Order: sequence, then structure tokens, then C-alpha cells
Amino acid sequence: MNIVINFVGDIGLFKSYELQGIDPTKEIKLPNADYNIGNLEFIGHFRDLKGAFFDVQDHYFPSIDYLNTSRLERFHYLSLANNHIMDFGADGVRRNIKILESKSIKYFGYGCKREFNFEVIERNNIRIALIGCVGNGRWSKKNNDGCGPDNYDIERLNDFIKRERRKYNHIIIYMHWGSELVDIPSPRDIKNAHQLIDSGASAIIGAHSHIIQGIECYNHGIIAYGLGSFIYRPNEELGYIKDKKREFSICLNLNFNENAIVSYKAYYYLLDNKDVPRLLINPSKRELRYFLRLNKNFNNAIQHHLKKYITLLFRETYSLLLRFIINPRAAANHYILYLKDKISL
Repeated sequence: MNIVINFVGDIGLFKSYELQGIDPTKEIKLPNADYNIGNLEFIGHFRDLKGAFFDVQDHYFPSIDYLNTSRLERFHYLSLANNHIMDFGADGVRRNIKILESKSIKYFGYGCKREFNFEVIERNNIRIALIGCVGNGRWSKKNNDGCGPDNYDIERLNDFIKRERRKYNHIIIYMHWGSELVDIPSPRDIKNAHQLIDSGASAIIGAHSHIIQGIECYNHGIIAYGLGSFIYRPNEELGYIKDKKREFSICLNLNFNENAIVSYKAYYYLLDNKDVPRLLINPSKRELRYFLRLNKNFNNAIQHHLKKYITLLFRETYSLLLRFIINPRAAANHYILYLKDKISL
């Protein structure tokens, strides 16, 4: 008997879903699998907790009541290794973890003591370790009294995999990495993903870019560089300009036996008019060409860097203009605090 797992990307239950009486976790249809796994991008907001950082966006976070009544338990495991998990501090995370536990949801990628706070799936004589990681930032453990998401440290990850590999049939790394809105993975992430597979990991699953990237078969392993935003409202972001590419996401279905990944299939989803992901049953020729190109266009460092800097320049410039149009004083204060934040790190 094998283990079949669905992996999706970012799960962002924006406050506006709640205000409109929409629960995407109830409406989504997922491929048949033993387990569903995703990244919990935005935790529930307790009214007595203030944002831990100056620019925490309240409209990103649903209320605790909404989180309690949602069907989030359709996801059996959730990675908490992301750049928003600490937006209401360690106390906010602890309180949300209690809600996850009440729904029998297991989490990984966050903790206060261990280097890697991983979870283990055990079924049909197969043991799978799940590790979640995110790059350094103000959310990191060193900036939050030792509590926070696990760090994307390639040397420590490689050492851990080599040291622990014999205890598990498979090790899966769920990465919160990459450049936002850039559909070509960075040369650094490609190199690191290959190293992790070479060290003994079976699969590398990527999120955070909020746009899909390609899937690569490498040395008996699978690398999904970016699954996109599964449950998300792109237009809630300041400075958003409509882009259909942001509405695509991937559910990666992996079938494991004791020794290998037996098969995999990428299911493509598209946000509907309620921003609920719907399985894309009949992709157009144009969409199919786009998906195919992403799966072939890995090692294009020049194109990656061009897209990255053009996207960042356009996005940040547009956001800056909007902030100053809406409220010049608040905008000036925002960027002063932003620069101070960067310097302090």
C-alpha cells in the first residue's frame, strides 16, 4: 500500500471572505489523496492582539470565529514557515495552534527550541518527514526571543537530511522562497533544491511567489518550485494590477511507496469570481503552452533577474504612488519605518 499526498501553495483566508460569507475551504474539490498539505499564510486575528510590525494589514487576517467555523481541517498538515506567521507575535501563533489542534490539524515549520520542527506521517509502513522553512527576516527566531518559523539554511538542511535520512522512507522540504510574482525560479533556489535532493530528500515543494513556477524531475526526486496561491485574493494587495497568471495555482499529487515517488500529477486550478480555486478541466491551448513553458524554462538566470527587477520596480513604484495619493503623511511614515526595519535587520 502506498501513501498519496496533495500539496497546495499559500492559503490566505482574507477578512473579505468572511465579510462576504464565503468559505473557500468548504467549496474546494481536491484530487483523491490520503493527506492534504498547504501553507497557512494568514493566521486568525484575536481582537486583543495588535500587529507585531508597523505594516501589518488587518484586512489580511480573518477573525478567530471564522477560522473556527471554517473547514480548514480539510488540510491534515499545514506549514507555518512563512513571512506572515509572526504578524501578531508568538502569542498569536500559540493561540492559533490551539485552534489547529482542536481541528486535529498538525503543523510543522514553527517552534521555539528545535532547529527543525518537523512532523512525521506514518502509514502503510511508510514514514515521511515534513520540514518547512522560510528565509531570514523580522519574523525569524533570532528576532523573536527564539520562537519563530524554521530557517531556510541550506547547509543545516543538507546536514539534517544526511543525518536523519535512514530513519525515514522520504523527507519532504516545504519551502517558502523565491521572488514574488516571478514565474521563473532563482538560480540560487534551483542549485539548493538540487543539493537537497542529492542529500536524500524526495521532494521539494515551493510557495510564496504567489504565481506558479515549473515542476522538475531531478535525480529521482520532484521539485515544484512554486505552487502559486491556492486560496487567495490577489486584488487585496496594495498596488495590484489584474493579471490572470496570478489566478492559477497547482495541486501537486504525489504517490509514494516505501522506496520512491511512484507517480506525480499536477492539477491546475483557477480562481473563480468568488476567488475560490476551481479545477481547470479544459485548459485553453494558450494556458497549456504557458504551463509547458514553465516546466522547461528553469535555467534562465538572465530572464529571471530581468523579471525580478522589472516586477519589483513596477510594483513598488505603483504602491508608493498609491500610498502618497491616499495619505501622504501615513505614506511618509510607512517608508521611514520600513527603512528603519531594514537597517535593524
